[in-house]
Amino acid sequence: MFRRRDLSGRPLPELSDRQLMARYRSVHPEIDADDNPQGRAELLAALAEEATRRRPDDDSFWYDRGMYAKWRADWAHSAEFSRRALELIPDHHRQEQPAAWNLGIAATALRDWPTARAAWETFGLVLPCAALPNEAVTADFGPAPVRLNAEPRFAGQEPLSIDGQVWETEVVWTQRLCPARAQIVNVPTPQSGHRFGDIVLHDGDPVGSRRIDGQEVGVFNEIMLWERSTVPTLTAQVVAPAPDDVEELTDLLPAAEDWGQTVRMLCTACSEGNAVPGHDHSADEVWAPEREVGISAEPDEAREVLERWASDAEGRAVRALEVALN
Repeated sequence: MFRRRDLSGRPLPELSDRQLMARYRSVHPEIDADDNPQGRAELLAALAEEATRRRPDDDSFWYDRGMYAKWRADWAHSAEFSRRALELIPDHHRQEQPAAWNLGIAATALRDWPTARAAWETFGLVLPCAALPNEAVTADFGPAPVRLNAEPRFAGQEPLSIDGQVWETEVVWTQRLCPARAQIVNVPTPQSGHRFGDIVLHDGDPVGSRRIDGQEVGVFNEIMLWERSTVPTLTAQVVAPAPDDVEELTDLLPAAEDWGQTVRMLCTACSEGNAVPGHDHSADEVWAPEREVGISAEPDEAREVLERWASDAEGRAVRALEVALN
């Protein structure tokens, strides 16, 4: 018969309650605590499971199990365990409980809208009324920066991948659609594997901050690509004699960015902290007419706009237009 063991090899059921709790508190959840994060993730899950077997009415262990399942992107179990934790908390204490937030994330990942709505409302959020029972939770939750392809932070987390490939980390601006979903409103670089219009699922714990309109806002880490945009990302190599020329071009296209102006290379400390203006390695000090513009559009549509733009003023030119992310 299979028997769960801790890293020392002792079967968990043989540990006393005191030994079990001491062992549980001694295991660090951070991914870089040692060179065996997967072993610690499995041990944490096993210890929490044993704790809920012994103390089935203790909400804290059910919450932990839901959180560990979230780190593994095991959404069905994350929802199950988070719901159990919430049910064990008295009704008048459920507001702002992390278990409600994690249940909302898991239900959103599963597209279980009645459960997601109930979780957010239990947490204390006011949502617009749903016209239909299974209607998605969608509203204007404001702009927010999201870190795409965020590095794993906890044992059990795997690097995010799209189509089996791990892509580069990039912070983009989004429009939040609900407490856990956000739609990308930048044109991400192709190295991120993401497109303008992608909807991502993000965590609720900010890691670092950025500024918008003079206010500091938290950066949320992406958990998964929730819905893919169908519009490809293009790169256009253009000649723009002055900043006004490229600004006119980006105004002509539905979604376009001069990556030389909008993309900043930050060290990890700044990216995961407060991105200090000027602490970067890519901002233009002197205008360079040769520009790389990221575009979200169908190639024929973009080519027509580019050709019209180039013919409208002297010195403008289009060197190349390529599909960078299809």
